[in-house]
Amino acid sequence: MYARPTNLRFGIAFALGVVGALTLQASAQEVLHLYGPLGLNPAIKEAADIFAARHGVGVEVASGPLSEWREDVKKNGDLVYCTGEFIMSDFVRNKEAPVDERSLTRLYVRPSFMLVRPDNPKDIRDFPDLLRPGMKVMLVNGSGLSGLWENMTGRLQSLQNLVALQKNIVVCATDTEEAMRTWREREDIDAWLTWNVWHMPRRDSAKVIPISDDYKIYRECSVSLTERSRNNPIAAEFVDFLASRECADIFGSWGWAHTPADVSPAIADKGVCVACRVRKDVWTHSVGRGLERVQRLAEEYRSLGIPYSDIHICAVFDGDAAYWMLKDQAYRAFTSKSEENPNKALIDKLVASGVSVEISAQTMAEHGWSKDDLLAGIRVVSGANARIADLGSKGYAYLPF
Repeated sequence: MYARPTNLRFGIAFALGVVGALTLQASAQEVLHLYGPLGLNPAIKEAADIFAARHGVGVEVASGPLSEWREDVKKNGDLVYCTGEFIMSDFVRNKEAPVDERSLTRLYVRPSFMLVRPDNPKDIRDFPDLLRPGMKVMLVNGSGLSGLWENMTGRLQSLQNLVALQKNIVVCATDTEEAMRTWREREDIDAWLTWNVWHMPRRDSAKVIPISDDYKIYRECSVSLTERSRNNPIAAEFVDFLASRECADIFGSWGWAHTPADVSPAIADKGVCVACRVRKDVWTHSVGRGLERVQRLAEEYRSLGIPYSDIHICAVFDGDAAYWMLKDQAYRAFTSKSEENPNKALIDKLVASGVSVEISAQTMAEHGWSKDDLLAGIRVVSGANARIADLGSKGYAYLPF
């Protein structure tokens, strides 16, 4: 993945810094104006140079924080690009950039990585190592990195682990430029949670450590026409070029890929629709394994840039796993244990993210449970078999957990 870029090539792309420009000789030629965050600058600038030379147009790429180009994009912006679905959603919702939502094109994804010192003196091998007492961790809590560490730590299913990592965070940079400067100035920092692309300008002072699939997070880059250019055929052609096989190779050399492991998920035309049936009373990481798998499924689709509103997951619980749905008092009575239901935090999270968590009324009747015994947000369905069959008739894929 890192074979093509050279230090010189990366240096030239990043030396253009906030604004990279290409101007061709014809004074009357058309010029496209692109705006977006710095993290995508090297890849999109390389693609823009090729497109400009091939089509005889000018392409000007302005990269940096939104505050630096917010007013300019409203005046002459033709395309806006992003390094996270939530960023583009904010543009649409807050109208901070005049994007044409109908033209939104999702392009590529990149995985989270860790950077450590070249000789890795703390022997950091995977994400959980950052929870060890005394580790010094740096992260960026802005732009495309917002919430990254919480998403990764959340996979450990433990509030204690969240607290442990939070104690080890010694620098929380506002953007990657600040983080790169801090990494150079503070040699006591052991690890930096970031994206793979940021290893390239720090090769002399950092070693990249891949993160295992259990903790890895993917986020997408996307591009959209603006209201100004939605009827501009040259702008539309450039978007098509960015999504082409040729550009996939360009973006791949900068650490971006079509999907994790180059495998495209099967996605329904109107969204992801999955019916999960959970019956077995099997646990992992101190929670029900079926619940964890449902959460991973939702996060997997979300990490590909699919908004929660387009992810429709129904998780139907019956059989031996149904008691996971109980409030503390009923849970204690059923298990004869004194502890609270350890699944309730994960269930709350699933419900909040839009997953329909359901329990079979037949199973409830078998155990004498009422609706008052159930955790908040749990839906009662007549029976698991009938519910799964009904969802299947509506186009839901079936996954037994």
